[in-house]
Amino acid sequence: MAQPPAAFQRDAEKRFLIIFLSSFLLGPPGQATKSNFLSSHKDHQAISHILDLDPNGLYDTVLGQRISMCGIMPTTITMIAALELGATRAELVRYSDSGEASGDTNQVVGYAGITIHG
Repeated sequence: MAQPPAAFQRDAEKRFLIIFLSSFLLGPPGQATKSNFLSSHKDHQAISHILDLDPNGLYDTVLGQRISMCGIMPTTITMIAALELGATRAELVRYSDSGEASGDTNQVVGYAGITIHG
């Protein structure tokens, strides 16, 4: 496994929190809502690997299922570094989409805010 950057290294007795946001599948024009089962299902396949602290599963699933996830590499690297630092859990803060915020559901992007704790 890769070593975390020196900036992320910590004293063994200190806790840490990493917060990140990723965007997911861009819905096609004319799609009624982003919560379309297929789009939401694919997003949650990826999210479940993040919540399980499984960077290999995340990477393989996103590529294998052709999930459109912005930031797959930074997310995978963040997870690897967090695990090296002793991450114990991840929590989904919120999953939503741009259509919910703007009311425009012609073409939307899903977003997940997740925290990783150690």
